[in-house]
Amino acid sequence: MLWLLIACDTLNPTWIDQRPACSAEPYAWSDDLLSYVAAGEGDGTFSVDPIGDPRTDITGAYNPYDGEFAYETGYADGYWLASARVEAGFGTVWHTGDLDVEFEETTVDVLGVEVTTGRRVIREGCKQTTYRWDPAVVEPVYERFDGVYTGGVYSWEADVDDVDWTGTLTEEGTETQEYAGGGVTESLEVHPDGTRDRAFLMESTDRDYEGTERVEFDGSVSRSYDIREGGDTICEVDEELDYSGAGTASYACDDGDYECEYIVNVDGDCHYVCDDGQRGFC
Repeated sequence: MLWLLIACDTLNPTWIDQRPACSAEPYAWSDDLLSYVAAGEGDGTFSVDPIGDPRTDITGAYNPYDGEFAYETGYADGYWLASARVEAGFGTVWHTGDLDVEFEETTVDVLGVEVTTGRRVIREGCKQTTYRWDPAVVEPVYERFDGVYTGGVYSWEADVDDVDWTGTLTEEGTETQEYAGGGVTESLEVHPDGTRDRAFLMESTDRDYEGTERVEFDGSVSRSYDIREGGDTICEVDEELDYSGAGTASYACDDGDYECEYIVNVDGDCHYVCDDGQRGFC
């Protein structure tokens, strides 16, 4: 249960008072409800236009008297996300910069696919804990992320069984993640302009896949990777895919080279056809 505490009756126009709870003062770049409210009119309403960011506007309101909030996010034309909305928000944004809020966020991509995620964010001083779950599940699994703000960087670590998962957010808006678990190792960097770079290694009992990929502003992917068996490379693969997953792949393998086309139907089903006669479902 969230406890609502009202900081004062008359809101400070800059929201954060003269005694911020975190000496790192991340409130302008923490990219959460507090940062939006702090950029607003001082009454809890806000309309933010992030600079150098795929988001074109973040508009909504936080009511400090009952703790309810909601906002919508718009994205630039050509980006792979179309919109996002936060609903069922409740909690407290303190004037010291501390935070305790819970909400559901729904993103909608350019294909019309909606994904809803539940979140609770608790910040005390420079320390922050975030919980994330699927609200559509009756008994959801809660992922926990513990972090701290220091010197223009928010660093976090996930509390998930059998997984080593860490990440950062910088004041400039760059995000990084390092993940290792279940035979998968990944290194991800998300740039402020919405593009992403990833290096990955996927290991299994029969084959390993290791490579890199670049995700562009529109969600299209350029991916290069090696396929290995017993430690030996048997294929080198280059893929060029649009956001739907349609595109082409070039295989340079020990037993020959061939090209494949990935075809995605309007219902999302994917199949491939290769010039060496191979075909099947993605």
